[in-house]
Amino acid sequence: MRAAAKRLGYRPNRIARQLRAGRRHAVGIVTALSVPNVANLLRSLAAEVKCLEHQLEIMDGGLDAQIELEALRTLVEQQVDAIVLMGDRDPTWPGTDELEQIHAAGLPCIAVSVHRPGSQVPFVTSDHVRMAALATEHLAARNRVRIALVSEPAAASGPTTLLGLRLQGYLEALQAVGLEPVARSIADVMQLSGETETGLATCIQTCDAIVAASDVSALRVIRTAREQGVELPADLAVVAIGESPLVELVSPRVSQVVQPHAAYVRGIARILRDVLRDPKAWNGRSIVTRPRLIARESS
Repeated sequence: MRAAAKRLGYRPNRIARQLRAGRRHAVGIVTALSVPNVANLLRSLAAEVKCLEHQLEIMDGGLDAQIELEALRTLVEQQVDAIVLMGDRDPTWPGTDELEQIHAAGLPCIAVSVHRPGSQVPFVTSDHVRMAALATEHLAARNRVRIALVSEPAAASGPTTLLGLRLQGYLEALQAVGLEPVARSIADVMQLSGETETGLATCIQTCDAIVAASDVSALRVIRTAREQGVELPADLAVVAIGESPLVELVSPRVSQVVQPHAAYVRGIARILRDVLRDPKAWNGRSIVTRPRLIARESS
């Protein structure tokens, strides 16, 4: 029979097999496609998912809670075999609750980046506290004494968001070297990052170093510093937290603390490999990747 099938060029019908098995062999991912460098991560993840004999179905969650919620529900309706929710968000967003409910109902889910404490959804994240600490330690080691932390004015600002975790790392690093923080709370960071008279322009004039909580924030700092006539790095040193290649195209090139995408992808694939067999295999567990510093001319 096999010889006859080969001679006739028969190929198994994948869709029919999936229907018979009750599985689609598809993994859904919801993320904001506008985030810098997300395409590279998705390309690598698609390759890993293919090795698991699944295909990756991508839904754009935008930067909007309702769009993200609808994307999750669409993937459930499409009967994917697992769902990955990736990106910085406030843990009180509706999508976070929805992910919990989907996972509890038996469809395996993975959270990537920020995680709700106490959740049973397995997650992959970088050590965001350590990322900010690395940047701050690097600047302190270069004899900078008034180091600020800035972010995007509209950043998610809860204590367990990326900004909250990075504020923690910034404060811990300054305390370790005996320096006073410019920002002690998320409200302080938001004020320093704003467009008001007491915002970013004043921060640049009164500080000798800035940790930018994102690459976009770093580019804002550089633009504003040039408008103020502040020289980098002579008057102001800058380190960004992020992975965008855009910061290498400006002058001076910006130092970065990066979260390794390859490790992220391996972590997601490792959890997927297990939860596709047993949805509860990673309940309440996590994989935390280690960040690294890339020093360039801006610091």
